[in-house]
Amino acid sequence: MKKLYFFLSAILISSLSYGQDLILTGVIDATLPGGSPKAVELYATANIPDLSLYGVGSANNGGGTDGSEVQLSGTASLGDFIYVAYEANAGDFNTWFGFNPDITHPSATNVNGDDAIELFYDASGTFSGAETVIDTFGDINTDGTNEPWEYLDGWAYRVDGTGPDGSTFTLSNWTYSGKNVLDGESSNAGASTPFPNGTYSTTPNTDPTLKIAGTDAPANGSSFTDDPETAVPGNATIDFETTNFTVGEPGTGTQGDGYIVWSIVNINNAGNNDGGNIYTANDGVEYDITGLIAGETYDFTSELVDNAGASLSPAVIYSFTITIAQYNNVANLGALRLQTVDPDTYYRVTGQVINTATDADTEQVMYFQDATGAIKVFDADYELQTYNIGDAVSNIRGRLEIFNGTLQFVPTFADWGTPDTTGNTPSAPTVDIATITANLDDYESELVNINDVTFDPADVGNNFVAAIGGTGNYDITDSSGTMIFRSDFGTANYIGTPIPSGSQDLTVIVSRFFGTAQVVARSLSDFTLDLESFEIGEFNIYPNPTNTGNVTITSTNNDVMDIQVFDVLGKQVINQRLSNNNLNVSNLRSGLYIVKITQNNASVTKKLVIK
Repeated sequence: MKKLYFFLSAILISSLSYGQDLILTGVIDATLPGGSPKAVELYATANIPDLSLYGVGSANNGGGTDGSEVQLSGTASLGDFIYVAYEANAGDFNTWFGFNPDITHPSATNVNGDDAIELFYDASGTFSGAETVIDTFGDINTDGTNEPWEYLDGWAYRVDGTGPDGSTFTLSNWTYSGKNVLDGESSNAGASTPFPNGTYSTTPNTDPTLKIAGTDAPANGSSFTDDPETAVPGNATIDFETTNFTVGEPGTGTQGDGYIVWSIVNINNAGNNDGGNIYTANDGVEYDITGLIAGETYDFTSELVDNAGASLSPAVIYSFTITIAQYNNVANLGALRLQTVDPDTYYRVTGQVINTATDADTEQVMYFQDATGAIKVFDADYELQTYNIGDAVSNIRGRLEIFNGTLQFVPTFADWGTPDTTGNTPSAPTVDIATITANLDDYESELVNINDVTFDPADVGNNFVAAIGGTGNYDITDSSGTMIFRSDFGTANYIGTPIPSGSQDLTVIVSRFFGTAQVVARSLSDFTLDLESFEIGEFNIYPNPTNTGNVTITSTNNDVMDIQVFDVLGKQVINQRLSNNNLNVSNLRSGLYIVKITQNNASVTKKLVIK
């Protein structure tokens, strides 16, 4: 189990900030090539490897965006200025970099004096509606208030504000000097100078600072709710980070500017749960926090003091308030699916659930079900051990969230433990497509059987591809209707194999994309041609069932056949090229297997029973 690096809500705070590292620092009315626009200045507050995650756009005075949005490109480093010009007549955005000027972007509507200019961030870089406004200039602010600005030499400067990385930007920290003529650095040579001459730089801050180490530290003065596992002894640790202050230990050879004092107090009983003096910082040393109790709220306070233990002038204090959440117990997955979806509400399923699928690709995704329902587990950080199909486990713990319309369970930083039992066979009801689509909430994430299914003839013979974006969707049809089969398990062994013809019996997990029902197969063993289709095909296998240790596989010609045999968990147990029609299965245990037969680029699958 991963040890918590101080309180987990710090991670949640980080996930909401998306590592935003640009500040919208000014807007100018000036003559630009093509008309009289407004130009925007952005300042890089930290290293930005990929500007394509950022964009600039405009918002109408009423608060809605007017569609004028452009994605940036290139890279930037600490201190780089990026200039984005709104050109009224030309209808273009142009971005100037000191090292890469004159980049033309798609057309956009001019922003008038009553509108706002907004800075966007999109973690995916697709700018398809998921972008977040991280800074605003103009009448419309993200919190409904006006930004404080002052004007100097035609420029509008931010007076006070908070940068997207949590830092404070004040006009007093900036100086104006010299000239920065952008003309002549590219094909823009000879054009009108688009910006007022001058460079801007920050004055280094020499004031001491203190916070929890790491980019995901809670904001000073913040309040939040944290994972119940924080209360487990040994899970909560702290490590401080200082600037402009050397931490030492008075009376020793490591004496510096002073040291750190800290405490954590239960606000319900005013008891000092933990605290002390710390004589190191910026060294990665972690200190355990003890005595935390789920359901209680604590005030955390830390301060820099001098070597005599007195507060600095002005005082340097870092503090926040944290509530340790409690688990809400539910008996089964059916009850879990009825609970409130809230990032600060955590659940424990006390009953036993069985794993039906695991896809440990870029993230670890697992599916569990019991007699009452099923749930998708999204374990992006691989906090859990990997559970295999048939593993039964109790007391799964986490919180609920909805992603693309699907309810999923995000585990806490808890060890769910070794399986109670292994090798269980999850029950899979047999349903038709119409039943699934009409009752999607009931079947979501559940393992089911759908019989007599055919793939779209236009897809048959093409290879399955791993689902990415709009690819990997295939229509399947039974007597009741049509729905989407999605090859969503990128490492499944059917990826790259031909889409089968004929009637199929499928074992699949029901998924959804917002309101659209989809199904996902886990491996080749989830595809089985029905008996009639198999027998009238080119291949045959006998005896079946068998207890002789051998089976005979025949076809209408004598060409070699490639044989793959899979167990019910999708594990390949035989991979052999067959030239004499005889397959040795004496090493297989009693049970059900799936045989895939390939000859001359044609493939079929068949159930094989070993007695």
